[in-house]
Amino acid sequence: MARKRDAGVASEVARRLSWRGNCLDWVIWAMARRDGDGDEGAEATWRRKEVLLERLRYAVRTRHYSRRTEKAYVGWVSRFLSFFGDRAIGDIGPADVSEFLTSLAVDGDVSASTQNQALSAILFLHRNVLGRELDWLTDVVRAKRPLRLPTVLSRAGVARLLEQMEGTPRLVASLLYGSGLRLLEALTLRTKDLNFGRRQLTVRNGKGMKDRVTMLPSGLIAPLERHLVSVREQHRLDNAGKPRVFVKVPSALVRKYPSAESELGWRWVFPAARAYVDAANHRAYRHHLHETVVQRAVRATATALGLPNRVSCHTLRHNAEFRIMPSGSCLVPRRRRISPQPVWSTRHNQSPLRKARSRSLGRKRPARACKGAALASARSFISRSAAR
Repeated sequence: MARKRDAGVASEVARRLSWRGNCLDWVIWAMARRDGDGDEGAEATWRRKEVLLERLRYAVRTRHYSRRTEKAYVGWVSRFLSFFGDRAIGDIGPADVSEFLTSLAVDGDVSASTQNQALSAILFLHRNVLGRELDWLTDVVRAKRPLRLPTVLSRAGVARLLEQMEGTPRLVASLLYGSGLRLLEALTLRTKDLNFGRRQLTVRNGKGMKDRVTMLPSGLIAPLERHLVSVREQHRLDNAGKPRVFVKVPSALVRKYPSAESELGWRWVFPAARAYVDAANHRAYRHHLHETVVQRAVRATATALGLPNRVSCHTLRHNAEFRIMPSGSCLVPRRRRISPQPVWSTRHNQSPLRKARSRSLGRKRPARACKGAALASARSFISRSAAR
């Protein structure tokens, strides 16, 4: 009886502390396993949940979502199922979803974006895993995200921050500020993505699985070239060593190009210091530099300098946005007070770069642009004629 009471207490704790559901579910199952009466029911619930989570992973990977999205969705669905205990997923309705989201906001004290992420995981589960096009899915209210101003340092503050940093973290931070990259976009750069002749770099699989081309500051060309000397030497040692150390290539590209994993062009610009052994094929691979190395370096340097702002790697990206804006302009973009996309990644603000390339290649202006220019000239001629 004591074991049953302990299992009941653990179940109640798991329901109330649902964000720790993964660990507590295993405790509940293990305690129920020791009790002969609740063995079959607890094990059936455990297996049903694991099968559902496996189907969720399959659906996420089929749609080529990122690994981080998969991890977030699996975590939220696991917490969602642990919140209702032994209840079947088919018995959960809109009131239950609202109860779970309210519990996150009230008991968990999470932000609106976290609450919306949990709701997105639940909606993905119903629509793409369970195949339920329920009417109440569209009626669930999403939390409204507040509009907040980004943290922007002065140019002197950024200069002090970069001067105090050293080594590879300083080069990565300079790239975030000079090219306006996200942290993982900079760390996942490969040597073939750098074009020193045209002073540009290509971002592969950026946010939303989109590729784009952005500027490469001239002041970073010499430091990057010196850094690539050590990368080439490391590549030579990895290919000559036993065992050989390879690099992962996207998706199943290795089947089409078997030697891609050992080519210099696919090497990370910022490789990790240590290699790891893949459990699937038992081959040694070298990953890119972990993001926490740069994050800790930026945070430690900002703390040592006594900067009053909360400085992160993304702060340098915000500074890059306002650095390329004309001097004396408003700190916040005029079109939207909080711009969801930086100015260099929107189609409108890439037009000067496209115009320069079109002129250098001798391309003609698009028909739509010519038509707009003709209409503007006609309006100007009509207004001058009317004034006379």
